[in-house]
Amino acid sequence: MNNLIAEWMPGLNAMANVHPVLVHLPIALLFGYVVAAALALVTGRESLRHAAAWMLYFGTLGAAATVVTGLLAAGSVEHDETVHELMEAHERFGLAVLGLAALLSLWNVWVGQRPARWGRVLELVGGLGLLVLVSLGADLGGMMVYGHGVAIVTRSVQPVEDSAETMLPDLPPEDVPAQALPRDAAAPPQPAAAGHGHSHTHTHGHGHTHQHKH
Repeated sequence: MNNLIAEWMPGLNAMANVHPVLVHLPIALLFGYVVAAALALVTGRESLRHAAAWMLYFGTLGAAATVVTGLLAAGSVEHDETVHELMEAHERFGLAVLGLAALLSLWNVWVGQRPARWGRVLELVGGLGLLVLVSLGADLGGMMVYGHGVAIVTRSVQPVEDSAETMLPDLPPEDVPAQALPRDAAAPPQPAAAGHGHSHTHTHGHGHTHQHKH
């Protein structure tokens, strides 16, 4: 099984834990729940109300799985004191998201699918608060990973030399364009061959013309 995962999902196999894989689904579901609940409140469509409720239920289950794997992941990665403080705050936001999502789920089960309008407004306010908690918690998670490199494995990369030898094909020296060669490798100017002279004429302001040969 491990060999199959390593072959077909090498990115997942390289992870220290599965928390980063699970975290995106509940975020998407909870955002979708609030959007659908707001549309249901505006339009009065019960189909949107049902869709919002099911996204909330599955989002709550996903948040529970994310919190559990996050708590397990906290002890599986090395981190310093600064990251530890961020991690503690990230955990608190995760628990707050799970708690509020569970309360909203119980509210939906208790009041049914036809609550009074004030109940829907109150639920939408709670949903907006849920999105704030999700966003703040996700921001801290991103800070730990991209700001402090938590659970990121770094590997040295061999630099590629920017030279004519690596950028040009294998050509005979006489076929390599001069402008493609390094400046210090350009061929020096060749002296004129013996016996092939040239001449030029100077005209001076006194009307006399002198011709010189080289």
